[in-house]
Order: sequence, then structure tokens, then C-alpha cells
Amino acid sequence: MLLLSQTLKQSEEDLSAIIMTLVKTMRNQAVNVLVIMMMKISY
Repeated sequence: MLLLSQTLKQSEEDLSAIIMTLVKTMRNQAVNVLVIMMMKISY
């Protein structure tokens, strides 16, 4: 029973880590798009 709760906790941590990575990636993508748009506007 203890093992199950530990596994559950571990998968929750993994999930939050995955979500954080996705959020960072999406934020980076958004920044890249903004930079490209600004460059296009300035030219």
C-alpha cells in the first residue's frame, strides 16, 4: 500500500515536471514568434 502511494506521488512529480517543461517550451515559442513579428514590422 505504501509503495502505491509512493508511485502515485512520483508520477505526480513527473507530471508537474512535464507540464513545467511544456510551459517553458511554449513560452519560448511565443517569445520567438514575437521577435520574428517585431523584426518583420521593423523592416
